Amino acid sequence: MRDTDGTSTRAVLLDRGPEEGADAARHLRLTLHRRNLLSGSGEREEAIRWPAWRLYDTKGS
Repeated sequence: MRDTDGTSTRAVLLDRGPEEGADAARHLRLTLHRRNLLSGSGEREEAIRWPAWRLYDTKGS
């Protein structure tokens, strides 16, 4: 993902949510762990977790 200046990038982790019948808390823990792995240790910017439902949010935020 590029910033408005077009020079920096940011990793985006699309969170589709837990599978039906799966433990939602475990899913969130694993997703946040994956986000931390994408962020790396020396990066200025963190990766972001983007919930998939927000792709269909027509009201905006």
